[in-house]
This record gives sequence, C-alpha cells and structure tokens, in this order.
Amino acid sequence: VFMRVMIARDKTGEKDQAAKLLKLNDDNAPGAPEQRDLKLRLAKREARVLKKLQHPNIMKLLRNELDHEKCPRLIVERLDGSTLDDLLCDGPLEPERACDLFSQLCEAVQAAHNQNIIHRDIKPSNVMVLPEDGPDGSREHLVLIDFGISRQIYDERFPETMDRPMGTPPYMAPELWDGPHDAGPWTDIYAMGVLLFETLTGCHPLKGENLVDWARQHTETLPPSPREFRPDLPREMSAVILRALSKEPRDRYQSAL
Repeated sequence: VFMRVMIARDKTGEKDQAAKLLKLNDDNAPGAPEQRDLKLRLAKREARVLKKLQHPNIMKLLRNELDHEKCPRLIVERLDGSTLDDLLCDGPLEPERACDLFSQLCEAVQAAHNQNIIHRDIKPSNVMVLPEDGPDGSREHLVLIDFGISRQIYDERFPETMDRPMGTPPYMAPELWDGPHDAGPWTDIYAMGVLLFETLTGCHPLKGENLVDWARQHTETLPPSPREFRPDLPREMSAVILRALSKEPRDRYQSAL
C-alpha cells in the first residue's frame, strides 16, 4: 500500500471528492529516496491509466496533483459504498447477485483490455459496490479501483523494479510468478476466476501461508470444483470458474466478455 485515501472538498465547496495521498517515508530512513521514487512512479502510472480509461465501472480521475511539493496526491471521485471484501464478511453472495456484479466487473476489465491495459491486482478490496440511485435502489453499481500496479501490455517503458512478483499473492496467476512480461489479459481473467469462486463459496480455491506456498499452489495445484463447497451452484457457473482458473493462459477465456 503506497497511497492512503481521504475525503476532500473542492474549492467551490459544492462536491465531496477523494484524495489519494502518496505515503512518504522519513527521508532519512534507509532506502527512503528509492522508495519515494518508486511510489511516485506507480502513482504517475495510475494517473496515466485513469486518464486514459473513461468507463462508468472504473474509478474516475478528477485531477493529478502529484507535483504538489508537500502532499503529492490524486483527486478522484468519491465512492460511497462498500468493498466486495466488506460484503463477503457476511458470507457468500447469491448467484444472481454475484452474476449482476461480475457482469459489471467484466465490462470494466474489458474496457481496460481494449486500451491494452491490464489491472494485475483484481481482488475484493479493489472492487467497490455502490447502491444504485434509482427509485428502489435495488441494482448495485460496481466500480473497479486501484490501478497502481496496472501495466500497458507489451510496453517496455515501465520496467519492474521490485524484488518479487507484483500483485496480491492469493489472486496472482501462475504466469505472474515467472516474471512481469508473461502478463496479459488472461492474467486478469484468472484473478476474476479466483474472485468469483470466493464470492460464491465464501472461501479461496487455494491455500497458502507465504510467497513460496502461493507460488506452488498457483502453478501446481488444481483448484477444487466450487460445487464441493456449494452443491446448489449451477454446473455451468462452476465450469466458467474452473476454465478461468486454468493453469495455462491459452486455456482460459481470452476476453472478459
């Protein structure tokens, strides 16, 4: 985590916004200048990506203020809702509700892929669920957030500088453990498969305690059928999840839609 979010108000005082503040270390701490440079590069990358992506299911960038000397930040839209992580604390979702939300997530991910951008960190805490503003408030609105480690597909201008694979281990596709240049749209498809499994069953398809465990699980262990945890799940839905979780990228869906 290299940014923290605070509620902000624009200069006219008419609309609440959110400020993503760059978390800076003590400049005297060991490695602080290098860490600051890395965080700033990732924040600039997110700004570039959000400026390029204009979609109702992707967080909107309002202003880039990373050049602020004392408080570099990105000003983004305020999202009043819950993360999918929060929702899953109450248990797995019903298939109909999960399908509605994931259809919106697929729209967001495909919009990014259409611009040759992969997210690389799709997980419950990066998915916001907002109540719809309609008269009955029945349909929820999903927004994909946090493009900090996203990547332009096949773009060599953004070399990786971290000493480990980038992403969140429980959601990282097998090819991510071999190096960043193996990532592609299929990488996000895998993460969505993990996320849908978790959303419908309340548990993760694989188990790991450290980076070595997760690397072995993702690259070697076949996931169980979601129906082992939820027998009432339609077979077609279980098949969709398992195909998304294929070890080989070519065996997964090649499009989010």
